[in-house]
Amino acid sequence: MKIFKRLLTAYEDSLTAFNGLLILAVYAMLSSCSAIDDDTSGCPDNQQAKLSLSVTPEQWGDGALTRASYSAFSEGSSGNKTFNVSFSSGDAIGLFAVDRTGTVIVANQKYTYSGGSWTSENPIEYVTGLGSYTFFTYYPWVASLSGAPAVDDTPDITSADTFFGAAVTAWTPATDQSTLAAFTGSDLMIAKGTNSTPYFHEVTVSFTLAHKMGLLITKGTLSYYNINDPSDTWTVDQTFSPNVPYAISDKYYFFAKPNTATTLGSKTVTVGSGQLEQLYFTDGEPSTH
Repeated sequence: MKIFKRLLTAYEDSLTAFNGLLILAVYAMLSSCSAIDDDTSGCPDNQQAKLSLSVTPEQWGDGALTRASYSAFSEGSSGNKTFNVSFSSGDAIGLFAVDRTGTVIVANQKYTYSGGSWTSENPIEYVTGLGSYTFFTYYPWVASLSGAPAVDDTPDITSADTFFGAAVTAWTPATDQSTLAAFTGSDLMIAKGTNSTPYFHEVTVSFTLAHKMGLLITKGTLSYYNINDPSDTWTVDQTFSPNVPYAISDKYYFFAKPNTATTLGSKTVTVGSGQLEQLYFTDGEPSTH
């Protein structure tokens, strides 16, 4: 009888140990779900991960600068070549999410920048059981982005340009950009996101926003010279109407619709998407003075 009790006790101990190992194995499997984004993983469909956004705006640098017109300023002047872009508290972007079937499930969700991060009153929940989403964003957020895909649409998600194509075409910069709000509000930028692997219930989506409008830069006073007599020089004070630029120090900046003739001060030019054009001409215009 004692031998039987010992055998029974040993069996119960081994069963308890086995159950403990089984529990640990199941816990480990479920814990690893946050690092797996695949419907075949066996993870619970309702497991959710925190969604965080990393958004970097494209800078207006040398690569975007066109030289269709001669600049009266020094070629080595970095101040004439670079126009930096950064976000300030209160800036907002619009976020779109497309599921694995190619259907838009979230459209124009507002995320606001504050304290170095992007937050929303109705944050998107990233559910691992649904597979990978494809994210798109644009700046600046508007309540209704004309031409943008809506929920249940199945747009071309190859790139930000294909996804936002109609929206970019419909976008019209403000005529009066004399205030900072109107100026920055005219600078349409778009991006397609790159997702990180879900890890410890957190997913980061990174965006690099690309400018879709053109940028014109001029000064309030233009200098000219007589092409037949370079010593014969004069200046002309510009007036801005109806297109009014934003003043920064002694320069004026204006976002223009690409591939469309735009008049700024005394000049009418056409600029491409994402291109910067300096209107500092010394080509002898006007012909009389």
